[in-house]
Amino acid sequence: MFEPFFRGDPAHDAAGDGCGLGLSIAQWIVSAHGGKIRVASEPSKPTMVTVQLPLATKP
Repeated sequence: MFEPFFRGDPAHDAAGDGCGLGLSIAQWIVSAHGGKIRVASEPSKPTMVTVQLPLATKP
């Protein structure tokens, strides 16, 4: 799911609905900031993506 160009829903075609980069880019950004990204999915329910980032420290 975090692989570039991954599209899990076969109902999407190449003509639209994105190109499968969103979660890959999100994971790269979250990781670059020392955070975590999680996905929870159940059939017939919305997929939940959770991003956890560390608090910034004062200089």
